Amino acid sequence: MTGSRIVLGLGGACLALVLVPMVVCSAQSPPLAPSSRDAFPAHIADPEPLLLEVSEFVQLPDFNGSPSRLQNLVDVPGAGRLIASTATRLLYAVSYDGVEASLYLDVGHDQNGAVLTPELGTLRGREPSPPGLSGVAFHPQFAVAGTPGFGKFYTLQEASGTEPPADFTPGRGGGDLLDTVLLEWTARDPTAWTYDGGPPRELMRVEQIYTRRNGGAISFRSGAGPSDPDYGLLYMGLGDGGGAKGLVDPMGLAQDLGKVYGKLLRIDPLGSNSANGRYGVPADNPFAGDGREDTLGEVYAYGMRNPQSFGWDGSNGKLYVADIGDATVEEINLVSAGDNLGWSVWEGSHRVVRRRHRHRGLARRFASVWSWATRFATGADSLRDTANPTTSNTDGSVTYPVVGYYHRDPLFESGEPVAVTGVVVCRECNVPQLNGKVLFGDLPSGALMYFPADGAMPSGGPESIRQVLLVEGAGDDGAKGAGKTLFQLVQEKRVAQGRAGPSRRVDLRFGTSASGDVFLLTKRDGVIRRLGAPSPQLDRPPPRR
Repeated sequence: MTGSRIVLGLGGACLALVLVPMVVCSAQSPPLAPSSRDAFPAHIADPEPLLLEVSEFVQLPDFNGSPSRLQNLVDVPGAGRLIASTATRLLYAVSYDGVEASLYLDVGHDQNGAVLTPELGTLRGREPSPPGLSGVAFHPQFAVAGTPGFGKFYTLQEASGTEPPADFTPGRGGGDLLDTVLLEWTARDPTAWTYDGGPPRELMRVEQIYTRRNGGAISFRSGAGPSDPDYGLLYMGLGDGGGAKGLVDPMGLAQDLGKVYGKLLRIDPLGSNSANGRYGVPADNPFAGDGREDTLGEVYAYGMRNPQSFGWDGSNGKLYVADIGDATVEEINLVSAGDNLGWSVWEGSHRVVRRRHRHRGLARRFASVWSWATRFATGADSLRDTANPTTSNTDGSVTYPVVGYYHRDPLFESGEPVAVTGVVVCRECNVPQLNGKVLFGDLPSGALMYFPADGAMPSGGPESIRQVLLVEGAGDDGAKGAGKTLFQLVQEKRVAQGRAGPSRRVDLRFGTSASGDVFLLTKRDGVIRRLGAPSPQLDRPPPRR
């Protein structure tokens, strides 16, 4: 575009801009050809998607006339059942065969209506923008009598109540709009089908000044035994707290090791050496013993935008984190202690280009036009440059994704939102076709994808990604050959349920059982689906107590 001239009328005046060649990217990462408008030179292209059998496992009751907003499904260690949680603060006990499902706990009220946790899931008279309940995790000693973790489980949720004062604050910006709260619950009888304990104990409170990108997932490491250093340690994801899409970490918190925002935390929920004395900070955390006052010992990894989900490879303890992107890339990262995933300097392996919005009048319009013109000239996409998306020739201090996909990849409908979710690493799953693969998906569309868990490291782009389509049992003639997407199945189910109109989203989540089952959860029809045939080794749960 050398020598190109654009003449623009601004308030009756004309401004001529001569655009010179510009590179809005790192010198270490050469841009794609100016004619390219894609973040990656390749797309998700799978001429033969993997066809997997799927069946309806259980449907949870509606909540206030709408489908249960399914959020998590976890296997409760030693208790003989699964627990399904919803964004609307309800936990359900589900039998391993899917025949029984009953309310286990309303985190706001006990079975007699007494308030347990005030002001959860409400936002000062408004509809809750963030999930009221975003994570649930059961201590590995939950059913082991005589141990410190007996009967204990944890929830991460949003609360409009801002008392007591938060343990962690952004230190700048507006007022405290809501808090992200980590709670510890203690059941008296871990095998009971209804929670029989008292009010929870608050472990941690994080002040939030925006209503989005706050709490993420919580989990204990799957496969960790009593002799492992990770045993009984709780991992907790927190977003950068930056609000809506397009606000690129406005407070610069994800790279600040003195703040919990944009981080993956690792704590001992049964310990007491934290600043508030209500949980423990493991001595082997990467910043716990560095002797610096400007770092937090709770931080395990940092530089994340929205780590809403993560999962472990049970064969080797490797941790995969799905980090929801902003303008360009959705990414899956292989994360170790102390890793920096780059946000908000990098989005995946793309350099972040920030725009300022403080201009007024003619100056603001000029800045907007100039920003557009320079991005158009270089082929840059939105706030990002189009740097080479491989993991080589980039900033050596940053851990780049193992796979990622472009927001405008042809797999997705143009203009619809995308957001990565997952992650399930299959080693001994009851779906043989998935063993040795990392299963994940796209949250809004419900697209199911996978990549190899072994072999050469993927390039950081979509080259290794393959698609999964679904077959509803052996008798589903309509699905044979081509298969169906989860989006199609959800729309069909909503019609069968008599819902008013189709849904534009699926809101996909994953769940697993200790015996290798893989489940699909959505917020749009209240149905938990199971991949593959039923588990032959699962017994019926113990009788209700």
